[in-house]
Amino acid sequence: MNIFENFDYLKIFEWLSSNGLRVLIVVVAAFLIDVLSRWIFGSLIAKVIAKNKIGDLGPSERKQRAKTVRNVFEKTVTAVVFIVMVIMVLSELGVRVSSLLVGAGVIGIVIGFGAQSIIKDVLNGVFILVENQYDIGDVIGINKLTGTVTEFNLRRTVIRSLDGIEHTIPNGEIGIVSNRTKHWSKAMLDVPVDYDSDVDKVMEVIDKVGQDLAKDKDYKDFIINPLHVLGLDDFGESGLIFKVLGKTKAQKQWRVKREFRRRLKIEFDKEGIEIPYPHRVIIEKKKK
Repeated sequence: MNIFENFDYLKIFEWLSSNGLRVLIVVVAAFLIDVLSRWIFGSLIAKVIAKNKIGDLGPSERKQRAKTVRNVFEKTVTAVVFIVMVIMVLSELGVRVSSLLVGAGVIGIVIGFGAQSIIKDVLNGVFILVENQYDIGDVIGINKLTGTVTEFNLRRTVIRSLDGIEHTIPNGEIGIVSNRTKHWSKAMLDVPVDYDSDVDKVMEVIDKVGQDLAKDKDYKDFIINPLHVLGLDDFGESGLIFKVLGKTKAQKQWRVKREFRRRLKIEFDKEGIEIPYPHRVIIEKKKK
């Protein structure tokens, strides 16, 4: 028995030449609209944001903002085009979309918990974008997680923590956001020295290292206010604690602090200033 003997090849050809051709045109058109919209308007939006001054955002921050907005725009365009394409293809296949939606209980789904969660994610994503709470590349803290924003769209935020773990967070679950790299950053650290050290000499050396670092050609562009000592901050278990503070460009505080510590150790060694370390003295009681 030939399974193809009951096929009406004429009807299949007629469908392919009419509805099938229209379905192909819809799919191709949707693909082209998606690609061209993301390419033309996405590039245009990114260039406008990157080149025009927005509040007190610097050039690098405007680039981050442009990347974030473009990413959201492209993902949204793709989603909208895909939904419209599916509806049009179903119509060409003879499916009554309106009846399908009613029959599937879309109204019930919309008011269900799942849809409410998605709507909450999208609305919160809109507020995050409009209020410019963070951009791709920012180092932020969300829900006790800290990391670099690697992806953001209206539904979710993806951050990668320092240990390399990628965390995906629905925007609807985001409450308090701590942005560590917004506009500028603070470089703050504690410097311990031995109790026998000359306090004034220590403060002089710390300030000198901070000033020299701010003048260095490799670091001066990162530093807004040089690192300087605020004073003797505490009496630690093993030594005196001096508080040091400075102001850097966004995301540059870690690099500046690492270099500051390296130079400070060298200067301390030259001046004979010792850095304390925890130690114990054991006294053995002799038996009578």
